[in-house]
Amino acid sequence: MSATATTLYTHREAVIDACRAGFAHVETFHTPAIGPESFDTIRYPYAQVLPENSGYQGGNEFEHLVRMNGYFERSRDRKSEHPGESYLRQLETMMDAVSAALDELDASDVVVSFVPETIEDFAGEVDGSLLIMISVRLRVGTLVDLADG
Repeated sequence: MSATATTLYTHREAVIDACRAGFAHVETFHTPAIGPESFDTIRYPYAQVLPENSGYQGGNEFEHLVRMNGYFERSRDRKSEHPGESYLRQLETMMDAVSAALDELDASDVVVSFVPETIEDFAGEVDGSLLIMISVRLRVGTLVDLADG
């Protein structure tokens, strides 16, 4: 593998590891998964780091898009909760993980810029329970020395 390809790989890996570490800082989530996994192995609340792409931005800069997905299961028995209260706790949990990931990215010596770009919500149903996914997309920039290989 060329030096440039190796550097690009290590930069992408550093971004993914920072997101995984962000989830690991929040005790609510089980061990975070990298990429898709079998639904037979999912335990909720489920944490997933989903790399979208890495692309050349000109000069020596590469941009890495990665999603931090938190999946939460809510049972139908929520009589004691105010409507929306559970979602706000789940959103707070996700943002704690994102904040920890941003701290990891800030401490990285390969990352030159990062921003949480979007928060998206998805709802569905699994085995009679409501499933909510909160997805935060991060945009991360790194510099690669293209003269290296």
